[in-house]
Amino acid sequence: MSEARSSYPAQPLDVALTVLGREHLQVIVDLDRPIDRHEAERAVAGTVAAFPLLGCRYVPGAWRDRWVTDPTMSATDAVQLLDPAADPETTTREWLAREIDERAGWPWRVAVLPGERGCRLLVSVLHVAADGAGTLAAVRELARLLMGGTTVERPCPVERHVGMLFRRLGAAGLVRLAAGLLRETTRPFEVPFLARTATAGPPPTGPATWRTVRVDVGEGSALRELCRVRNATVNDLLVAALAVLVRRVSTRGRSGCFYTADLRRRLPDDRPRVANLSAVISVSLPRAHAASLPDALAEVARRTSRRRPDVDGLAALLFNLPLILCLPHGLVRRLTRLVFAVWIRRLLTRGLLVTNIGPLDPCLAPFGDLVRDATFVGPSVRGLPIPVLTATGFCGDLTIHFNGYAETAPELERLAAELETIFDDGRMASR
Repeated sequence: MSEARSSYPAQPLDVALTVLGREHLQVIVDLDRPIDRHEAERAVAGTVAAFPLLGCRYVPGAWRDRWVTDPTMSATDAVQLLDPAADPETTTREWLAREIDERAGWPWRVAVLPGERGCRLLVSVLHVAADGAGTLAAVRELARLLMGGTTVERPCPVERHVGMLFRRLGAAGLVRLAAGLLRETTRPFEVPFLARTATAGPPPTGPATWRTVRVDVGEGSALRELCRVRNATVNDLLVAALAVLVRRVSTRGRSGCFYTADLRRRLPDDRPRVANLSAVISVSLPRAHAASLPDALAEVARRTSRRRPDVDGLAALLFNLPLILCLPHGLVRRLTRLVFAVWIRRLLTRGLLVTNIGPLDPCLAPFGDLVRDATFVGPSVRGLPIPVLTATGFCGDLTIHFNGYAETAPELERLAAELETIFDDGRMASR
């Protein structure tokens, strides 16, 4: 696609996400150095130069939605220098609860909250523009420019379509993809057997909020040792803990967990992209295997070891996008509303949904040792009956956020407390 183009086609996932509401992906970084407005504006302008989509607004259309370059907005409009606060946590939550309108301007913003030891950098990106990996790509470029890096001469690839994911599939990959599609056809029949974790109700109207669980999974930690003994990954540990949590908060049914798979490993190159290139796959365990974290971890590791997340994720994505790839986007929005009301809401009254963003350390590497702490929050999705969980790693810690709304805060507290207990039990079992 030409770099000089003033608009880019929206992809089916973008269209579907506009129906679910304004979901924000937010990165919070505490730095041991201040950032002034000039530095922030220069870095934001340079990030838009690297990822032109971030300088566009979303324009719906009957045939095709598009991302259109918005020359009326500049880096000055996208940057906010907040007043120093006695309670930075409250100020952070209040700022991150403000919604961005993708149709009125750029789909992202940057705020700087000065503090005693430096500042807090707050980066918000609308999910309609990027998934977790796409958000981190933008944050890494922003960090590089804040540390004095030069603006790129040529923007990163702007291709965002699903067709890119087939370029390195090969014959073996096609066979695995066909098998994955066959498995996906059985998914609707599994839903009645999954444990119920919520009931569908009216969407909340209050501001977004979250509750946090943080555990040590660094080298030498009890939970890392538990993973080693069970031949499991940290992602297996996360999925297993959620399977145990589902068992504890439900009365019957298989313990289900839905988690995202980043499909970028299917791309022909490793250049960063601001795009939605993720899919949702699932693991469900018999209740007997989800009685404790060690037992669930062994079973999850056994099941995931037989998978190729990139191919299984692609199969899940294609199973959910067979028609809307070619339908008019105006019709896609109507179909998404119908499917969301009937199928997705029914599906997500069972199990829990987690996005494992992965370690933030590579994304923040340009800051060197200036980073005191970092995390990734969101998205909160108004239409979903369950909280959406986000997991990230930083300096050996695994941080899980239960993302929801003010009305669901007591439920977020309950789930977070229960998950902490599950990890505590797992630590004790590994000793």
